Amino acid sequence: MLDLKDSRNFSRTLGGIGLIVGPLLWMLSSALSPAWADDGAEYLAEVATAPNRHVVSGGVFLIGSIVALPGLVGAAHLLQARRVTVGQIGAYLLAVGGLVAGGFVLVINAMEAAMVDQAANRAEMVALSDRGEESIAALVGFLGMFLVGFVGGIVLLAIGLWTRRAVPIWSPLLLVASIGALFALGESRLGSVMGMAVLLAGLAPIAWKMLSLSDEEWERWQVLPDRGRQPARAGDELRPASTV
Repeated sequence: MLDLKDSRNFSRTLGGIGLIVGPLLWMLSSALSPAWADDGAEYLAEVATAPNRHVVSGGVFLIGSIVALPGLVGAAHLLQARRVTVGQIGAYLLAVGGLVAGGFVLVINAMEAAMVDQAANRAEMVALSDRGEESIAALVGFLGMFLVGFVGGIVLLAIGLWTRRAVPIWSPLLLVASIGALFALGESRLGSVMGMAVLLAGLAPIAWKMLSLSDEEWERWQVLPDRGRQPARAGDELRPASTV
């Protein structure tokens, strides 16, 4: 139960809930989106069938990223050890990537909804959309946002979860599998929803772990006990902790 008078309980419970509700909102965003065609003209034609829903889809994705943020920060706290871990870096990368992606999707969706306005020249808008997809800036933005933030974040988080033995082994496996699912199936509404569902299934054990801890356990600087020196041999620890 969320206790607003206890910061330990509040951060732990909010984080656990966020790791469930955030991905659920990402799934809802995919389900709401009306446009999935590869061809620029067909894509804008699909946007034109429900421009308001297209904008709402982007807004829901951004809200999902905001809701998931405390959960990913909580995951980084859960994986905290004497030294910085790859899991912590992965959680923060995924948090930043989600926020940037959410803002990007909302802005693009709003622009595309304006492009299909009756007063706009559809042929010119299609040409503008095609030029935007082929631009170097768009390519760099996609690589930085998706590959580094989402893909890199998920992979590092999965490695951190496995090396710290924080959750059952199938959780990091599902996280990695969600990348393949989103790449292979993410160009359709059903496929995107399925990929997000796999991601949710991979994050759910982290949420459960956070919610199952006591406030006293969560209050500790290092929540999980050390596993001997195994994490160091597995490459989980990246640099010495400060002695100050």
